[in-house]
Amino acid sequence: MNAVRVVLPLLAVAGVAAAILILTRPPGTPSEAPFRVVMAFSDEDAVSMPEALGRGSYSIGMILSLMSGGYFNETTFLLSTPDGLSEFSGNTSFLLLKGPGWGAEELRIVSLPENRTVVVEAPNQSAMAIAIDRLLLAIAGDRAIDLSPTRRYLVVFAGGKKSVPWLSGLDREVVVSLVPVVGGEDQVRDILLDGVLRW
Repeated sequence: MNAVRVVLPLLAVAGVAAAILILTRPPGTPSEAPFRVVMAFSDEDAVSMPEALGRGSYSIGMILSLMSGGYFNETTFLLSTPDGLSEFSGNTSFLLLKGPGWGAEELRIVSLPENRTVVVEAPNQSAMAIAIDRLLLAIAGDRAIDLSPTRRYLVVFAGGKKSVPWLSGLDREVVVSLVPVVGGEDQVRDILLDGVLRW
């Protein structure tokens, strides 16, 4: 009887403590690590195609942020080298920009849903610019409206018209015809905007 008198109040206190923890946690606080995208390219490609990878990284970060309503930032969109990829796990998708320094021989985008990975392959700098433009179109999907008159920006709808730097200067139709997307655009969006797609 005495044991019951001790145990029941302890259970009640534990229940109240658990309820307080649950109720005081901010709404929408995830129970696991936040979703993030890790983008990687090799040091060799950074040297051999600096313009495409530099400007392309900016455009990719911008389109992901726009299509997610600002979700991506310095803690959820990260850069890595190929050797550093093994350090990332959990709620993470990977975007690999492969040039000749990382063994690329074709011009294409390949989605690998089983590894939560999108691979952009291009054999040289001008091809990488075209491939990244194709990636921008895949991420934007039907929210891609048109190119600016100068063909320097892709205009997308993300809560209003926004402009994302367009690298190649080619028409959209030409870019689409030059770069196959193995697995399809929907798969690219599912991998890179997993649960955070807003527009």
